[in-house]
Amino acid sequence: MTRMTRLLPFLAAVAVCAAQDWQTLPDVPREQRRGAPPKSIDEAVVFTINEPIHTPYALDLIRKVSSDVLIRAWFKWRNAPDWSQYRQFAQQAHALGMMFGGGVTCSALYDGENGLTAAEVSDMATRDAEGKLVNAWNTAGVHHGTLSNPKYLEYILRWGRQQIDHGADYLFMDEITAALERREGYDDYSIRAFREHLLRQYCQGQQWSQADARWRERFQVDLGDRAMCPDGSMGSFDYRAYLQKRGFTADPLAAGNPLAGDWREFRQQRDDSAWKTLTDQLREYARGQGRMLYLSGNGIAKYVDLQVLGVWGLWRVKDGRVDLADSQMADWQSIVRRGQTVAGRKLPVVLFHDWGFGGFPWLKVPPSDRELWMRVRGAEIYAAGGFFAFPILGPFGCDAGRDGTLREVARQTAFYAAHRDLYLKARPVAVDFTKGETAGLSTALWVRDSPPAVIVHAINRQTANGAPAPRKSVKMILPFDSAPRAVQVVSPDGREVRAEIGHDANGLSLTLSALEAYAVAVLEFDKLPALDQPR
Repeated sequence: MTRMTRLLPFLAAVAVCAAQDWQTLPDVPREQRRGAPPKSIDEAVVFTINEPIHTPYALDLIRKVSSDVLIRAWFKWRNAPDWSQYRQFAQQAHALGMMFGGGVTCSALYDGENGLTAAEVSDMATRDAEGKLVNAWNTAGVHHGTLSNPKYLEYILRWGRQQIDHGADYLFMDEITAALERREGYDDYSIRAFREHLLRQYCQGQQWSQADARWRERFQVDLGDRAMCPDGSMGSFDYRAYLQKRGFTADPLAAGNPLAGDWREFRQQRDDSAWKTLTDQLREYARGQGRMLYLSGNGIAKYVDLQVLGVWGLWRVKDGRVDLADSQMADWQSIVRRGQTVAGRKLPVVLFHDWGFGGFPWLKVPPSDRELWMRVRGAEIYAAGGFFAFPILGPFGCDAGRDGTLREVARQTAFYAAHRDLYLKARPVAVDFTKGETAGLSTALWVRDSPPAVIVHAINRQTANGAPAPRKSVKMILPFDSAPRAVQVVSPDGREVRAEIGHDANGLSLTLSALEAYAVAVLEFDKLPALDQPR
């Protein structure tokens, strides 16, 4: 019995459930779950967003889906709860075969949060070029922390350690550069660190003296100005005073500022160093507890175990509805490649629908469009070599149980879980490669070395009445001539799809008997064929 055959009864049971009554959905059968969480994040295929898992209701929702990793099941944004009271939920998720994810903001610092005094907030918050506190996101009572202050780094670490203590396997670290705007970052700690950066760069690196005339010649630093250099040398240089004297407080990064480039370089190095410190210390703490910890930022970052980033600018809508007119395969492929290049190795690259002070774009389309996007764009992301984190719980009323989309999440996650080897043991070599009936069709070509196979992903972007418009026959021309010894087709759409192999003047043809939203054809060979210039 194939995995697809075993999966069909569950997909059929999901399909007949009322979309608005999540309680009628069956729990994922035990035999279709992992016996334990993945041994490594590299074994994970199914990701879900679950902010937060603080209640039995949230746990009941995840029993309906086949998640490997629960992202942001816990998250410290403002006031942190007592994580010990939620420890049971992490334990129960582990029993369901899921990694349990927590998370911490590295940017937001609210007045009075978690018992902080006004003096403590003032010390850990950054400043503008006039030395004033800034309302982050133009919101009163919240500021951005300064990554130059060791106390602020320790404050971030505190919440990560507590979540590790109570069962978190993975931490989503949000806004790892503190999300500073152009006019922010000029607190006393950063001013001191920038001075040290300049001394390293020019005194140690280029043998300038601290009283060198070139400070004035190149950077217009007046060493005789006691507000700018109290001891008459760069050893006491106050960059904030320099910005005020030179008239750059409104825009310290203005093109006319001679030190703007050095400041950018300093900030890049400081942010990198702070992030490396956080990741090193969190991992070391977990090891001390006998635990393995996985880390990501929110966005592509170094020093991570997986990349997790928002769809944001790649969200396509027209007249308030999801727009599937164009293939986005090249976009997703580019993100996967960039994420792995920055990390320096192959690792999971996970896209999700993020939110912010401006709202939650995912919720601005009707639930039926969200289901359509998961079936089509979600499939494109997988076919491009990435992963999609299916939304279950989130802010602004995001609740897949109550909006009816949990049924589709259950169906999609069951499919990807059942066919995880297709995504873990093969590699993509080309996107939108095929000739033939390509209108409204996104495609990807993968190869598997052992046992040898060429894998064809086909995604239907044609729609009717807000749903995929089923196609009765889809013919694709493949970039090789060798016929496979066998072909198997799998699909999350819950219908049988047959494949027919033929020959065309341009190569081998593969015709699918039907295509609703997504299908994967596995062409098995005794020896892999040579491909003609895959992209």
